[in-house]
Amino acid sequence: MTILSRPVATNSHVAWDLIAGGTNNFLVQRRTIDGIEKNKSALHRATHKSTDLTQFRIIYSNIEVDFAGLGGTATITPRASSVASGRGGSVAAKEKETRVTVAVAEHQIEIMRDWDEIKE
Repeated sequence: MTILSRPVATNSHVAWDLIAGGTNNFLVQRRTIDGIEKNKSALHRATHKSTDLTQFRIIYSNIEVDFAGLGGTATITPRASSVASGRGGSVAAKEKETRVTVAVAEHQIEIMRDWDEIKE
């Protein structure tokens, strides 16, 4: 089992490929070749968490751009675009952007087992 006991905040989001997702804001990601090369840098390893250095991960995200590879099939919780009406007009309500790692693995078969458990 590779599901973490506590979610870990992540700021690593560029060098990942989306391989599954769209269910309740969860995504399965695979590290890109470029990302694997970045992981070899001592500076990169010093500035990122160990959960950002794995080959595969499942993240929870409420950031639209993370779902771009799904072709619009994601069920994303409303956030920045949500509007509350009041007497004085409408007030835009922006939720805090969140991206956390909930599971990590070095092999796709392991992360997909976790995905089967999480997506239900």
